[in-house]
Amino acid sequence: MKNLLYYSIVLMVLSLIQVQAFAKALVQPWPQMTVYDVKLHEIKTKKHYSFYEESGTTLVNEREVNFGALIYKSHRPLNRLVIITPNIRGVTVLERRLAHYLSKRGFHVVVPILENKLMNRDNFTYEAIDNSQRDFLYVTRSLVDHYQKKMSYDEERIGLAGVSLGGIRSSLLLGSDDIFRAMYISVAGAELPEIYANSQHEFVRELRNRHMQNLEINSVKEYEALLEENLSLDVDRVINSPYLDNVAMIIADDDKIVPSVNQWKLWKTLKEAGHQPKTIIKDCEHIMGALYLLRYQRNVYLWLKEKLSV
Repeated sequence: MKNLLYYSIVLMVLSLIQVQAFAKALVQPWPQMTVYDVKLHEIKTKKHYSFYEESGTTLVNEREVNFGALIYKSHRPLNRLVIITPNIRGVTVLERRLAHYLSKRGFHVVVPILENKLMNRDNFTYEAIDNSQRDFLYVTRSLVDHYQKKMSYDEERIGLAGVSLGGIRSSLLLGSDDIFRAMYISVAGAELPEIYANSQHEFVRELRNRHMQNLEINSVKEYEALLEENLSLDVDRVINSPYLDNVAMIIADDDKIVPSVNQWKLWKTLKEAGHQPKTIIKDCEHIMGALYLLRYQRNVYLWLKEKLSV
C-alpha cells in the first residue's frame, strides 16, 4: 500500500513537470526576431514625457509580422518600463490615459499594436487563432529589446498591465519570459477555449459563429471541446513565472464578456501555484470592471513602482 502511494505521488509530480515543460516550450526559446523598417508617424513633446507613434515589421523566423506602437518616453525616468497590452477593440482611451498617468510619474510606457486579422479570413483555422496570440507575444518581446536602446530602462524592471484581452495577453507574456517582473490586470481570465466558446462579446460571438459554420457544427460544447483539443496556447502558462507574488488583478463578478468564472479560474491557477494575487472584487459587468483599472490608476502606479524596485 505504501509503495502504491509512493508511485502515485511520483507519477503526479512527473506529470506536473511534463505539463509545465510543455507550456514553457510553446514560446521558449524565443525564435530569431529582428525589428526593421520602423517609421515614425507622430511625435509630441509634453511636459513630463515625449510621445511617439511608430510602425514597423518584426521578422520572426523569416515570417514578417507588421506592428504599430505607442511610445511614452518619460522625462523623469525611474528606469522602469511598463507594457500596456490593448484590449480586443485595440488602443482605447483607457490604455492612453493609463499610459499618460504612468509616464507622468516616471515610467516609460510602450503600447504594442497588431492588426486583428482573424475577421479578414474567409477560412479560419486553429493555427490562425493561436497565431493571433503568439504573434503578439513575439512582437512585444522584440519591442522590449528594440526600445531599450532608445529609453535606457533597466531590463530587470519591466511590468505589464492590461484589461480583458490585454490582461490575458499580459498573463501569457508573464509566463513566457522572466524579463517581465510584475503585472496589474483587470477582467482577464484563464481557459481560452472556454472563453472563446462562451464570451458574449460581439466580435468573439461573430468569430465563433463563422468558425462553427466552417466546421459544420452547431453545438457550442462540441466547439469548445475542439478548441481545447487543437489550441496550444493558454493562460495557464502564467505559472511558469517566478514572479507570481507580483500579480494584482481586478475581478468583475457579473461579467459575460470574459466570463466571471474564467476570471476566478485565473485567480485559482495562481492560488494553486502557491501565490495569493492582490485581488479587488467588484460586483459589476465587463466594461465597468475594465474601467476600474483607470479608477485605481494610482494603485497600479504604486504597485508597479514597489514591485519593480527590487
